[in-house]
Amino acid sequence: MALNIDKEDRPGLYKSRATIEDFRKAEMIVCSNCGHIIARKGKKGVCFDVFDCSWKCENCGELWLSSDSWIRVGKILLAEH
Repeated sequence: MALNIDKEDRPGLYKSRATIEDFRKAEMIVCSNCGHIIARKGKKGVCFDVFDCSWKCENCGELWLSSDSWIRVGKILLAEH
């Protein structure tokens, strides 16, 4: 499944550099290259590892690291290049 994420600011969407709390609140991580969902929370209370983790997009092959620069848009995390 892929999402068409508009990277422009839109009224009503919270957008800022991601913090540890943002990784806890996020429901999914989306590839900034192609919009493919690369990670999704399964259980309530689970959070993405912000300190030592990586995600590979199965659609375009891009490797994303938890140390990359991330932004939160609503409940979605996107990596900034």
